[in-house]
Amino acid sequence: DQVDGFVETWYDQSGNGKDATQATAGQQPKIVNAGSLLTAVTFDGSDDNMDTSHVLGATSTIFGVCQSSAASDFLLDMRDGGTDGVFIRSAANDSFEVRYNSTDLVGASGASGLKLGSFLIKDGTQEIRVNGTSVGSATTSGTISVTATTQIGGRSFATPLSGLWLGSMSEIIIYNSDESANRPALETNIINHYGIS
Repeated sequence: DQVDGFVETWYDQSGNGKDATQATAGQQPKIVNAGSLLTAVTFDGSDDNMDTSHVLGATSTIFGVCQSSAASDFLLDMRDGGTDGVFIRSAANDSFEVRYNSTDLVGASGASGLKLGSFLIKDGTQEIRVNGTSVGSATTSGTISVTATTQIGGRSFATPLSGLWLGSMSEIIIYNSDESANRPALETNIINHYGIS
C-alpha cells in the first residue's frame, strides 16, 4: 500500500503474512518522491520506521539489501532491553554491527553504497557477511527469549524511537533457521538481481 508515495504496508512475499506496517502517516518511509518511483523503500532518519508481527527465532539467518547514510542506524531490532535480544545496525566505515544478547560483533566491509548484509544469529555463533564475503564472527552464549516483535528502521523498545535508519532498504529476508548450506547460492542470486558489485 502507498498513500501519496508513502509506505503503509510492506508486504511479506513468503505467504506467511509477516507484513511490516506503519499506520502513522508521518512515520511512513517513502517509495515515491516528487512523482518518481524510488528504487527502494527510503527512510528519512528522523521518524520513519515499520512494525512487524515477526518474532525472531533462537536461530535466524537474515539477508538485508540496504544502503545507510549514517552509523548506528537500526536495520532490524528485536529486543526487550539493551542486552536482551538481537539487533542489526549500521556501523562506522560502511560496517554492520550485530548484538546477540550481550555479545557485540562489528564486521568491517569497506563496501559502500548498496550492499547485501547476511547475518547468522544463533546460540554459540554469530556471523556477518557483506556481498558474499565473511567480515566477522563471534562466539555467543544464551538463547533468545523476548516478547518484542521485530522493528524495521528503529529501536524496538525505546520511546521515543531512536537509531532511525537514514537510507534505503530494497529487501529483507528472514529465515528462522540456519541457512549456512544454502547461503552462498542465496547471496549470489540476490547480488546478481540487484547488480551489487
